[in-house]
Amino acid sequence: MRSLLLRCLGVLLLAIPCARAATLRHEVLDDFSNVSAWQASASDQVHASLRRDTDGSLCLDYDFAGVSGYAVMRRALPVHWPEAFDLHASLKRSGGVNDLQIKFVDASGDNVWWIHRPNAALPTTLSSFTFRPRHVEFAWGPTADRRLRETQFIELVVVAGRDRGRGSLCAARLALDERAPDPAQWPAPRTRRSAHRLDLDFGASREFNGVALRWPVSARPLDYDLLASDDERHWRTLRRVRGSDGGLDTLFLPDSEARHLRVAVLRGAGLPQLTLRSAAEWPTLDAMLATQAAAAPRGDLPRAYRGEQNYWTLVGVDGGGAHSALMSEDGAIEVGRGGFSVEPVVLLDDGSRVTWADATLAQTLREGYLPLPAVHWQHPAFQLEIEAAADGDRAHPELLARYTLRNTGPRERRFTLLLAVRPWQVNPPQQFLGTPGGTSPIRDLAWDGRTLTVNT
Repeated sequence: MRSLLLRCLGVLLLAIPCARAATLRHEVLDDFSNVSAWQASASDQVHASLRRDTDGSLCLDYDFAGVSGYAVMRRALPVHWPEAFDLHASLKRSGGVNDLQIKFVDASGDNVWWIHRPNAALPTTLSSFTFRPRHVEFAWGPTADRRLRETQFIELVVVAGRDRGRGSLCAARLALDERAPDPAQWPAPRTRRSAHRLDLDFGASREFNGVALRWPVSARPLDYDLLASDDERHWRTLRRVRGSDGGLDTLFLPDSEARHLRVAVLRGAGLPQLTLRSAAEWPTLDAMLATQAAAAPRGDLPRAYRGEQNYWTLVGVDGGGAHSALMSEDGAIEVGRGGFSVEPVVLLDDGSRVTWADATLAQTLREGYLPLPAVHWQHPAFQLEIEAAADGDRAHPELLARYTLRNTGPRERRFTLLLAVRPWQVNPPQQFLGTPGGTSPIRDLAWDGRTLTVNT
């Protein structure tokens, strides 16, 4: 009784009713034993069917036959959704990597919520996945209330991504565990500071998608580790940061949860102010970058991350499709669909740096109509012309770019043209259908003195 009383008091301190904990429900929504409850369907030219696998899972077999499209397994499954929950799903796949969607549809059929996982490389053996409210987004529909409350149908969907061949999506169990909701306002964490360490205790386990660290101006260069713990005895490393220049550091840590956080400074002086960022604040890496863009000088990041319209044009051969590039109004070039971008920067001999934000910009086509775009930078000290074109056939196209830098000032000067490889597309993060825009990871770089190789 004493132990129960103490647990209740701890919960009450967080403004969560203790009586609620006793009524939290657990429900197995489907064990996938009733095959007849599910129906398979698919888009045009895509084949879909259902079968029982030897491990007891129900499998959606599909064949995209080289085309874009989708395959669906669907059933009626009324669910009343609690405010906070864990949705557990046992899933596996065979075949190539495609997009996974788990959809929840209301009784009208018009309003849809979804869990969307592009390029979902599910394991090939049944594995458990847990989803929480932050993972479920309102997809579309006319309802004014977009909160997930009551749904009538569930769909497991495979959408053709990089692979357009045959495969299967299998499911064995779907269960719902209600969780106690978070308090309306979390109390301030207990903080301990030493010369080289910052410890925070939030009093209870907290979910977060990242942290913002504001360092003193003098704290540079910096090496530090960010660690997490549930019991203050066993620590796990969330991120190792080496060579930070101080100021604002934003660390994207999706689906993190911990009661204790520690910043251990290995090199440098001073300790940061640490702020948790929730999934609502930073749902994606692009949202985190928008925080950086707001704090950084205009021009350090693409204008789209500052909420500005970003215009672009296509650069490719006829029928080039996925191999086509994009060129932005500022002169950045995305090397292929969903790929990284190359951005010009000019260094002046006085040590200053000039980006697209520091120049007057203009855009043209060769002879006014040919599909050979150019972006022109006009600066008091120079002109920069950036031209892009594509050559070759649709199976083996080549992207061509030319940069012409001219001194337009009254005296001889030394300029340095930098071509920066950046981990984001020209396609802006506001684009989320078809080919989602925003970040494009750079996994590896190799430089031999003449050639830079990216993501080999």
